[in-house]
Amino acid sequence: MGRTSIKPNQTRQIEMELEPRRNDPRLIFEVKSDIPITTYLVDDMGLEDFGQGKTPEYYAGFRDRRSHQADLTLPNFRRYYLIMMNKSEDRTAKIEYNVRRLR
Repeated sequence: MGRTSIKPNQTRQIEMELEPRRNDPRLIFEVKSDIPITTYLVDDMGLEDFGQGKTPEYYAGFRDRRSHQADLTLPNFRRYYLIMMNKSEDRTAKIEYNVRRLR
């Protein structure tokens, strides 16, 4: 499980590289924060949209929650990104996150 903190009005991006498989990868996505944050699990195109200020198309994500969890099957892309946004004006978010592949 990873840990990070995000200052007010800041964003953190975590890149995940997966080994290619014959079948679509099944992942468990979990994020826990001490204050509400917004998350997106995206591919390269979603990251590009996010970088352009657009709301990205995403595979999993939650708006303004402390606990985020999803069990999902993804297209067999090599790279995914977990975007975490702290929209608070004055509080730093303390976060634990985990994205793992199910075998």
